[in-house]
Amino acid sequence: MRFEGLTDSLAAGPMAVTPDEWARFIKGGGKPAEGRKPDDYDRWLTQIKGAAYSMFFDAKAFSDFQKQKGVDPKDSKFMPTYLDVFHVYLLGGAEAAVAVLNARNDDALKNQKMDVLLGAISAPPKMDALQSRRAKYLGVPGQAKTVTEFIQSTETELRGALKVALDLIKQHAPDELP
Repeated sequence: MRFEGLTDSLAAGPMAVTPDEWARFIKGGGKPAEGRKPDDYDRWLTQIKGAAYSMFFDAKAFSDFQKQKGVDPKDSKFMPTYLDVFHVYLLGGAEAAVAVLNARNDDALKNQKMDVLLGAISAPPKMDALQSRRAKYLGVPGQAKTVTEFIQSTETELRGALKVALDLIKQHAPDELP
């Protein structure tokens, strides 16, 4: 699981890119990362590419994990949705996001508390850091949200963010709309 950014208070700019995410972009981002320096992570315009790479990286991790677990690439669960990618980001890894996806569709698991679901995946100190950093979505220690509550809160957050983004594109770059 990817937890390095969970305690990193150095996230900067509108994309809240961390130095760790930026370093990953410089290392694996190919041509868009060429010429970028480690301290470029907090430059608002250049970090768009780093944030896009992070989404690509998280989506690929999700599909790679599904492939490793034997999910057929033709299965609809293989390709992550925007919500799945958001879950990879919020939870620090594909394994946790896939666990949420699987629990969502399982009557026995969808009312399970998130700390229990994720506790089976990560070590307790990491779970504490995750829950502390993502309390808005996961609840606080001792009052964890259920899988259903977690999904409702993240869906609402993502839907709102996408609407704001669309409104800003309409306002500032209408010729970029499909």
